[in-house]
Amino acid sequence: MQPILADAGLDPEGLREALERENERSLAAVGVSPDAFDLPLATHQARTPRWGRSAKLALERSLKVATARDDRRIEPGHILLGVLQAPVGTVPRTLEGAEIDGAEIVNRVETALDLAG
Repeated sequence: MQPILADAGLDPEGLREALERENERSLAAVGVSPDAFDLPLATHQARTPRWGRSAKLALERSLKVATARDDRRIEPGHILLGVLQAPVGTVPRTLEGAEIDGAEIVNRVETALDLAG
Protein backbone atom coordinates (compact mmCIF):
# COMPACT_ATOMS: atom_id res chain seq x y z
CA MET A 1 0.00 0.00 0.00
CA GLN A 2 2.94 2.32 0.60
CA PRO A 3 3.75 2.64 -3.15
CA ILE A 4 0.15 3.68 -3.79
CA LEU A 5 0.42 6.51 -1.28
CA ALA A 6 3.93 7.48 -2.39
CA ASP A 7 2.81 7.60 -6.04
CA ALA A 8 0.10 10.03 -4.96
CA GLY A 9 2.68 12.25 -3.25
CA LEU A 10 2.16 10.88 0.23
CA ASP A 11 5.52 9.40 1.10
CA PRO A 12 6.27 9.76 4.84
CA GLU A 13 7.75 13.25 4.42
CA GLY A 14 4.97 14.37 2.06
CA LEU A 15 2.37 13.11 4.49
CA ARG A 16 3.98 14.97 7.40
CA GLU A 17 4.05 18.17 5.35
CA ALA A 18 0.42 17.78 4.28
CA LEU A 19 -0.66 17.19 7.89
CA GLU A 20 1.33 20.22 9.06
CA ARG A 21 -0.37 22.40 6.44
CA GLU A 22 -3.77 21.08 7.52
CA ASN A 23 -2.95 21.77 11.17
CA GLU A 24 -1.93 25.34 10.30
CA ARG A 25 -5.13 25.84 8.25
CA SER A 26 -7.26 24.49 11.09
CA LEU A 27 -5.60 26.79 13.63
CA ALA A 28 -5.87 29.77 11.28
CA ALA A 29 -9.60 29.09 10.90
CA VAL A 30 -10.02 29.95 14.57
CA GLY A 31 -7.51 32.79 14.53
CA VAL A 32 -4.54 31.00 16.07
CA SER A 33 -1.03 31.09 14.68
CA PRO A 34 1.15 28.06 15.46
CA ASP A 35 4.10 30.47 15.72
CA ALA A 36 2.41 32.13 18.69
CA PHE A 37 3.17 29.09 20.83
CA ASP A 38 6.45 27.43 21.70
CA LEU A 39 5.06 24.11 22.78
CA PRO A 40 7.44 21.22 23.45
CA LEU A 41 6.83 17.91 21.75
CA ALA A 42 4.95 15.40 23.83
CA THR A 43 7.39 13.01 25.44
CA HIS A 44 5.21 10.99 27.78
CA GLN A 45 3.72 7.87 26.27
CA ALA A 46 1.26 5.69 28.07
CA ARG A 47 2.32 2.11 28.58
CA THR A 48 -0.93 0.97 27.04
CA PRO A 49 -1.88 2.98 23.96
CA ARG A 50 -5.39 4.33 24.02
CA TRP A 51 -7.54 4.23 20.93
CA GLY A 52 -9.14 7.53 20.01
CA ARG A 53 -12.67 7.67 18.66
CA SER A 54 -11.54 8.36 15.09
CA ALA A 55 -9.16 5.36 15.17
CA LYS A 56 -11.97 3.13 16.41
CA LEU A 57 -14.23 4.38 13.64
CA ALA A 58 -11.52 3.74 11.04
CA LEU A 59 -11.14 0.17 12.29
CA GLU A 60 -14.91 -0.31 12.20
CA ARG A 61 -14.93 0.92 8.59
CA SER A 62 -12.02 -1.45 7.85
CA LEU A 63 -14.02 -4.39 9.15
CA LYS A 64 -17.03 -3.35 7.05
CA VAL A 65 -14.81 -3.14 3.95
CA ALA A 66 -13.32 -6.59 4.56
CA THR A 67 -16.74 -8.08 5.29
CA ALA A 68 -18.32 -6.53 2.19
CA ARG A 69 -15.49 -7.97 0.09
CA ASP A 70 -15.88 -11.41 1.73
CA ASP A 71 -12.24 -11.22 2.80
CA ARG A 72 -11.31 -13.51 5.67
CA ARG A 73 -9.07 -11.10 7.53
CA ILE A 74 -8.29 -7.42 7.76
CA GLU A 75 -5.18 -6.48 5.78
CA PRO A 76 -3.33 -3.13 5.73
CA GLY A 77 -5.30 -2.20 2.62
CA HIS A 78 -8.58 -2.60 4.48
CA ILE A 79 -7.30 -0.33 7.25
CA LEU A 80 -6.14 2.24 4.70
CA LEU A 81 -9.59 2.17 3.12
CA GLY A 82 -11.14 2.62 6.56
CA VAL A 83 -8.99 5.69 7.10
CA LEU A 84 -9.57 7.10 3.61
CA GLN A 85 -13.33 6.69 3.87
CA ALA A 86 -13.64 9.12 6.77
CA PRO A 87 -16.42 11.46 5.63
CA VAL A 88 -15.13 14.44 7.61
CA GLY A 89 -12.05 15.36 9.60
CA THR A 90 -8.33 15.64 9.18
CA VAL A 91 -7.91 12.97 6.50
CA PRO A 92 -10.29 14.38 3.87
CA ARG A 93 -9.14 17.95 4.60
CA THR A 94 -5.48 16.93 4.33
CA LEU A 95 -6.04 15.14 1.02
CA GLU A 96 -7.95 18.10 -0.34
CA GLY A 97 -5.29 20.56 0.83
CA ALA A 98 -2.57 18.44 -0.79
CA GLU A 99 -4.67 18.32 -3.98
CA ILE A 100 -4.79 14.53 -3.87
CA ASP A 101 -7.77 12.66 -5.25
CA GLY A 102 -8.88 10.44 -2.39
CA ALA A 103 -11.29 8.53 -4.63
CA GLU A 104 -8.41 7.62 -6.95
CA ILE A 105 -6.38 6.29 -4.02
CA VAL A 106 -9.40 4.27 -2.84
CA ASN A 107 -9.74 2.76 -6.32
CA ARG A 108 -6.05 1.86 -6.44
CA VAL A 109 -6.15 0.26 -2.98
CA GLU A 110 -9.25 -1.75 -3.90
CA THR A 111 -7.50 -2.93 -7.08
CA ALA A 112 -4.43 -3.93 -5.06
CA LEU A 113 -6.62 -5.88 -2.65
CA ASP A 114 -8.34 -7.61 -5.59
CA LEU A 115 -4.98 -8.61 -7.05
CA ALA A 116 -3.69 -9.87 -3.70
CA GLY A 117 -6.82 -11.90 -3.00
